Amino acid sequence: MPNMDEIAGRVEKILTAFGMRNTLVVFCILLLVVVYFLSRVTGWHELAKYYPARNPYQGKWIGHDLDEVEVRFSSSTGVNSIRLGADAQGLYISMWIGYRPFHPPLFIPWSDVTAVRIKEVPWIRKPNLVKYIFAMDPDVPVYVGTDIAEEIENHSEGQWKMPELN
Repeated sequence: MPNMDEIAGRVEKILTAFGMRNTLVVFCILLLVVVYFLSRVTGWHELAKYYPARNPYQGKWIGHDLDEVEVRFSSSTGVNSIRLGADAQGLYISMWIGYRPFHPPLFIPWSDVTAVRIKEVPWIRKPNLVKYIFAMDPDVPVYVGTDIAEEIENHSEGQWKMPELN
């Protein structure tokens, strides 16, 4: 079994033979493939068909003064990679610039947003979540902590109220 030094030496030889430029090109292509795959797996691609953001969000993004913003988007978790905004018209969801190629910004009007407050989800290890469900694609939920949901409610200018705990 080769040790780490031997493996590192082999990788270095391969990269040297392949060339730094070619290695960078392959890395970028692989990164784009992964980002493309994530947009399909999470359901972002489907939501973008129904809810493309026509205009950029002009307000303050939610959660920037919190230590960590965790959003569960369908089947994956984004910690500080998914940005949320809200105003009187609706909910804005955007990805960090590195994921943007296959994750266009979303805008969901309040008329299409329903939410359920969940007391505890043990496998997420985050009590008191709010699950957002969107009318055009209810199979792609977005989960946020109640602290983020409270900020969304405050930014909505009275157009959206956080649901009561069942």
